[in-house]
Amino acid sequence: MSRLIAGAHAVLLSAGPGPGTVWEFTEAVRLVPPTRLLLLAYCDAPTYDRFREAVAEEYDRRSRTEPGAPGTGLWPPLPALPDYPSPARPERPRWEVLLNGGKKRLRWDFTLKGLIVFRPDWTARFVRFDPTTVRMSSTWTLSRLVKRELQPVMDQLTALDTREGLGDDNP
Repeated sequence: MSRLIAGAHAVLLSAGPGPGTVWEFTEAVRLVPPTRLLLLAYCDAPTYDRFREAVAEEYDRRSRTEPGAPGTGLWPPLPALPDYPSPARPERPRWEVLLNGGKKRLRWDFTLKGLIVFRPDWTARFVRFDPTTVRMSSTWTLSRLVKRELQPVMDQLTALDTREGLGDDNP
């Protein structure tokens, strides 16, 4: 698995507190530049918080007992994972509540709640796909919202240099 992570053009992981995912994230931190790592947040805030706690514990354990990055032998600093952003409007305005049969809470949310992207210095940013920021009057509006939020991430991934010689012989 380490060989695949090290040789990947980009590493996309879904944030979750499972031991395999947590190990893969710490391995990606150890082996790849930060701009090649992208976390997908399909989970809710409590699950994401459990992921952050599990990552801190696993990173602490591994950085004390296992060798660091090839070439330097050092572990890069663990990136501070950002808080899970709340929706901009967790409850509807009174006029919307009246129009929607007294329903105050959000009726739906995106399956993919957001992305965590990393700058070259390991500074992390949570890009939240927030369905409350604008009224979704059409699929065109939804499409524009998703494109607007994804464009900086796509630009970052597009700017990555091509990895040559990716094969089984890479460390």
